[in-house]
Amino acid sequence: MNRMRTILIMSALCVGSVGASACNRTPEEAHTDAVETQKEAARDINVNNQQAQKAIDDAQREAAKTAAAATQKANEAVVGANEKIAEAQQEARHDNAEVQAKANEKIRAANVDVMGDKAEVRAWGQKQIDALNGKIDDARVKAQKATVKTQAAFEVGMRDVQSKRDELTTELASIDSQAADKASAFKTRLASEVGLLKTRVAKLESALSMTTDSHRSER
Repeated sequence: MNRMRTILIMSALCVGSVGASACNRTPEEAHTDAVETQKEAARDINVNNQQAQKAIDDAQREAAKTAAAATQKANEAVVGANEKIAEAQQEARHDNAEVQAKANEKIRAANVDVMGDKAEVRAWGQKQIDALNGKIDDARVKAQKATVKTQAAFEVGMRDVQSKRDELTTELASIDSQAADKASAFKTRLASEVGLLKTRVAKLESALSMTTDSHRSER
């Protein structure tokens, strides 16, 4: 069947302007030429396919190589980033330790100053309380010379003085547990309140003196 088709094709070529040489070939020669032509075409196609496959293989190898390089580069970048993170964290910890150490030094120094200030306030305050107690004691001695009624009125007034004095004494004893600004404010308030209590004691004592003098005049 293929041989017959080839003969018919060659006969048709003889009719055209391809050339008289082709028409002079025998059917067998024409068939042979057609077979060789097909073989050459097959060889060319095979070569083309091989070249295309080689190009594909080369492209795939290059892509794989590029991907591997990219992966390695990405891994190196991750490792580098982790190293930088670790260095930054270590540096931050070191800096934080230095900052805290300096802060601790300042805090200790401040605490020393505060405790010194509190000790000064405590000593000063105790002197103020002691002075007030001295005036109270002196007034009580004078009260012994007054009438019973006058002594009773004196004791009523003195109870209020002693109550406020005791409050100041308790607060002075707890000054170490107070904040520095409160200790300073307490010193100012203590001076004012002790002054008022001394004035109150002086008035009570003055009332005793007036009563005593009146009692003597009656005698």
